[in-house]
Amino acid sequence: MKKLLIIIALTGCSYNPVPDLRVSKTANLYQRDLRDCRELSVMASSSFDKWITSNTYKKMVSVCLKGRGHSIITDL
Repeated sequence: MKKLLIIIALTGCSYNPVPDLRVSKTANLYQRDLRDCRELSVMASSSFDKWITSNTYKKMVSVCLKGRGHSIITDL
């Protein structure tokens, strides 16, 4: 479990999705939402028994940001 979190922390947290802030509903909250979505994705990943790839982590972050009203250009 600890190895999984370390791998996600090393590979996934460097993921910086590219938002289109002009069409995002709450552009002024993007940095806060990005931090929250990263934390939520790590928590969700740790509940899986399978190996979580960095692409899965990136997809979870993008889905979370879209759910908060942000338009993400670098969707996987």
